[in-house]
Amino acid sequence: TAIREYALCELYESADVPSLRERYLAYYASLASRSAKELSGPRQQSFLQMLQDELDNLRAALQFGEVDAKHAAACLEIACELQQFWLVRGYFAEGRRWIGKTLEAADEYIGPGTRAQALSSAALLASFSDDRSAAQQLEQQAVELREQIGDEDGVAQSVHSLGCYAFDVGDFDRAQAFFMDALERARRIGAQTLIAKALDNVGLCAV
Repeated sequence: TAIREYALCELYESADVPSLRERYLAYYASLASRSAKELSGPRQQSFLQMLQDELDNLRAALQFGEVDAKHAAACLEIACELQQFWLVRGYFAEGRRWIGKTLEAADEYIGPGTRAQALSSAALLASFSDDRSAAQQLEQQAVELREQIGDEDGVAQSVHSLGCYAFDVGDFDRAQAFFMDALERARRIGAQTLIAKALDNVGLCAV
């Protein structure tokens, strides 16, 4: 930790700080992106350990978004790409905090699609922290943004997530309404995986 802190101090004091930050961010953005793909596959454990080993460096990279707003969008991407890592390792509050901080810092540098994805990631982390009210509010914001840009698949996914959050708090009638809405939307766009999930959950609400 002391060595890392010394290296970061040197980085901040270097005359070539912008270039070094960009390379540092690019490296960890690439690592986060590769890991996001691997964390749902057979190499999950090795990539989880790799991210754990690099966690302090990833945190340092995420801090660059606070130092320089123009890096905030890259930091937001890293925070969101680490969603599965935050979930599996139990870093629910930390993951949500990084997404919230980088989302705020990146406000003028991102479009509604990126913002919606970040809100959905934050909603999922909030739900795992048992903050279902925040999860529903964040996901509803994501729905509204996705509707604005005509992202039918994204809207269907978000509506289904709203059903899950309502189900988690025992609001089964509301959950079923969301699942039926998601099912109708999924059928309209031919999203087979979501159709199967929504059908299963409609059935659960009817039990």
